[in-house]
Amino acid sequence: MELTIRLIQKKHLPSLSVEDIKGFGSALTEIDKKTGMYFEKAQGGMYRDKMAPELFECMLQSGVYGAGQSLWGPALYGLVKEKEAMIVADQMRSFLTENAISGKVAALFRLNPNVAMQCIRDGKLEPACDFVAWLLARPKFVIKDGVVVTRDGRIVCERPGRTLCVAPPYDPKIEKKIRAHFQESYTVSFDNYAISPEHLAFGEMVPCE
Repeated sequence: MELTIRLIQKKHLPSLSVEDIKGFGSALTEIDKKTGMYFEKAQGGMYRDKMAPELFECMLQSGVYGAGQSLWGPALYGLVKEKEAMIVADQMRSFLTENAISGKVAALFRLNPNVAMQCIRDGKLEPACDFVAWLLARPKFVIKDGVVVTRDGRIVCERPGRTLCVAPPYDPKIEKKIRAHFQESYTVSFDNYAISPEHLAFGEMVPCE
């Protein structure tokens, strides 16, 4: 998890701030792979579908800048520029047909190009297409938990945040009933919700009654 956070801080967000689609897509792919490895045991592999690795490879060879699995799958996605979307989509459809894989391919675009984020800068409301870059570059310092973590837009220290958690008493027998409900109604298994001690390296227990 720490490696993923570091990847987001040092590659993913910086690439977004300078509109570097290649760097952003590369980081996106790395983050998705690390996430898949984290849940490998729960979903029976790095990805939900056994054909996913081949589909990823096909997407990357077709020209996508980044690829990943949507939530728990089996849907996959690829990041492309709008003018390249239909070319990649056609190549993926051909791959599915040639390998007798059942599935659908869709190209999604921003629905309304006239809608843009806005922010208040120097007391004036203005478009903020460069909102992320402006936001990161604006402060002289960013202080977290009493420690300077960025200076002049550069990360100078990594400071993991605290996670507040509670551990109220409960009857363990209830787990059997909840597990059955998950198996019947959820796509995510009950075991995926368990929180082990390593997830709470910076946890702070809050008393409860």
